[in-house]
Amino acid sequence: MSFKRLAIIAASLLAAASSAQADDGTIFEGIADIPRISTTGPVDGCSTVTKGLINNGGFLLFTCEKLLPYHPISAHAASFANYQSVLRQNGWTRKGGDKKNAKYVRTDSTGCETQLEMTLWTDRSMNEFPARPASDRNAHRQIVFKAKFFGVACDHYYPLAQAMASR
Repeated sequence: MSFKRLAIIAASLLAAASSAQADDGTIFEGIADIPRISTTGPVDGCSTVTKGLINNGGFLLFTCEKLLPYHPISAHAASFANYQSVLRQNGWTRKGGDKKNAKYVRTDSTGCETQLEMTLWTDRSMNEFPARPASDRNAHRQIVFKAKFFGVACDHYYPLAQAMASR
């Protein structure tokens, strides 16, 4: 293993330790670094990050942002659009989607290719207990983020992903 690769892994472990301590207003901090917009937050079922493995190699993370309760439900779709603007401003390229789904890609300086799927949820809520009835549309105010990291170039992020998922 090269010295550069060891340095990247060591930096990732340090970032994982510090990122597990606090949320600085960034979604997937240290990996995808999506700035949180002011109308949403990691509240209710959106306070956690879940990690998984991809069959063909790599890993994924998912979480959500919930429209804050003092914003009207009409701000939900506008918040989704604002996140798309933030992604484009931060170097993400749109690769498809529709009114409720958006797909973006980005390759970082280490060659790690990340695919980000963003979904406007209007009919259910992720990780909320107790579950709210489907008829309570005002309760379903989430934007779900799923990031997939492919290949060996992304391996140095895995310790940080584990730290995020263990919070």
